[in-house]
Amino acid sequence: MSTSQKRNTKDVKNNETNNTKTSIWYYVSQQLINVAQRIRIFHWTTKEYHAHKISGKLYKKMNEHIDQITEILITLEQQNHKFIDSNNNYTIDIPTSLSNDRQSMIAFLKYIATQLRSTKENTLAKILTSEPALNSVTDDLLKDITMSTYLMNMNG
Repeated sequence: MSTSQKRNTKDVKNNETNNTKTSIWYYVSQQLINVAQRIRIFHWTTKEYHAHKISGKLYKKMNEHIDQITEILITLEQQNHKFIDSNNNYTIDIPTSLSNDRQSMIAFLKYIATQLRSTKENTLAKILTSEPALNSVTDDLLKDITMSTYLMNMNG
């Protein structure tokens, strides 16, 4: 690879990094994708058919909600919408280990629902409720998480 090709590759990587890392949508979608990944891993590893089916449906619905939330955030950023201070906490503290039993997943889903409702401490929750369109999609996401939690509790 020539020196100019290396420089161009480096410039592209720097521009991609700068454009995505400074965007609110990047942080928000990254956190929600992490939650969805945990649900997907549980879906693959659980030995309970009932929990397998429920977590699979929740994962699919979460992906739709994440897509909607990200598209709304990108649109708002393109319109120069002013979000909450970008130095605040956008994270959801996801436990590092999650066993593949149903009760652990139920506890995890309840925890995530609480985090998404907790606008006092969590900037991510504040952003997701800052605009009517975002609030509506977040409500749908919370509804699906709550319903999945309820259904997993029914068989056990």
